[in-house]
Amino acid sequence: MGFSERYGHATPRESLQLNSIHEKLRIKIWNCIDLNFISTLNSRFKDYNSNHESICRVIWTEFLERDIDAMHPFKVRLGVSFFQDVRSIYNKMEWFEVYEFIENLSILDQIEFDGHFTKDINIALEAEHSGYRLVNNQVLKITDKGEIESIEEAIESNKESPASTHLKAAINLLSIKNPDYRNSIKESISAVESACSILVDKPKATLGDALNILEREYNLHPALKKSFNSLYGYTSDAGGIRHKMKQGDEEPEHGDAIFMLVSASAFINYLQFKFKK
Repeated sequence: MGFSERYGHATPRESLQLNSIHEKLRIKIWNCIDLNFISTLNSRFKDYNSNHESICRVIWTEFLERDIDAMHPFKVRLGVSFFQDVRSIYNKMEWFEVYEFIENLSILDQIEFDGHFTKDINIALEAEHSGYRLVNNQVLKITDKGEIESIEEAIESNKESPASTHLKAAINLLSIKNPDYRNSIKESISAVESACSILVDKPKATLGDALNILEREYNLHPALKKSFNSLYGYTSDAGGIRHKMKQGDEEPEHGDAIFMLVSASAFINYLQFKFKK
């Protein structure tokens, strides 16, 4: 809490920003966009390169979905007009359009820039009490830094494995307009099943079979085996996650899906650290 809030000159922010973006956060997000993209591209117009024009065209036509004919010509002296147009469009975006813009830019950052955008954006989101964070190019309703790092580590360390594909699918199902919590949970537990079966070199093994081998041959602690057997049982029984829904079943909620995603990621990281040779 800053000086103004501590001494009653400004109203403290008591809750997360979930369905809105206040002006201060909007400014901080733009500053991140400017730092990582706009200023860099604008400076490059001095040494004109067709690739820079291609990047701007992608931002204009794909991310902002604007008519190519409405884009300013790419001459060095007119380059600034394009960036002013982007800022004008950004200022009028709805809060959810801002987050979609962030997602698109994060992908572009990994391909064409230095990869600092995600870190900078998450610092801004945390500072202004946003209820969202940027994880693996998706904006998720999650705020704990340790949880985010665990998910990202599990995806990165298994990027050639189906486990990573399942985790990415779980994230995607959480980040759509109408989140699919049931199938997100299913993807998370499938990531664990995949990681375990690959580790014991039994691609067709169920999670239960793979955990038995890990306990018997790799000295997996019985308590850990029991905990994930229980989670697997939960997904088989609750809310139609792995099987059809039954009358009276409760629909999984956001917290259930986040818990499973974080738990699955943490366990996969543990397996990588403890057993992978």
